[in-house]
Amino acid sequence: MPLAPRMKRLQKRYAAFGSELFRHASNELHFLVSDDARLLSLVEKLRDNGFYLLSITANDEQELEDYCFKLYYLFSHATNDLFLIIENALPPDAETFTSVRSLFASAAPFEREIADLMGLRPRNLPVENGHYLHTDVYPPDLYPLRRNRT
Repeated sequence: MPLAPRMKRLQKRYAAFGSELFRHASNELHFLVSDDARLLSLVEKLRDNGFYLLSITANDEQELEDYCFKLYYLFSHATNDLFLIIENALPPDAETFTSVRSLFASAAPFEREIADLMGLRPRNLPVENGHYLHTDVYPPDLYPLRRNRT
């Protein structure tokens, strides 16, 4: 099936979960989701439809236009040349986020890295003080990628 009809079908299927944002490529969809329940529902639907998690990154956008932290989830389809990016805007002053580890075990190292470098902890998992990965490198209250803590 050509790419354009496939992308239209995906747009319809996932539009209920968030707002579609600008696409940088013809084989990419980008959604903004700010509700935890929608995030988990969308991630579950992606898993059930043959997508797999490639990466999770966090960005401190507190001094930018949205004044919050954002998590970016990158998914790819197992057999088609399709990518889906979920942008999750956390509430202002949020220190926690919803883990997707129950749906994708591969999320674990990304979530630990976000905790180490940004100080954001997964909400639905046990919270540990200090750092997961860089215990000998950073003091317990230093998160090097946060704009307001370095």
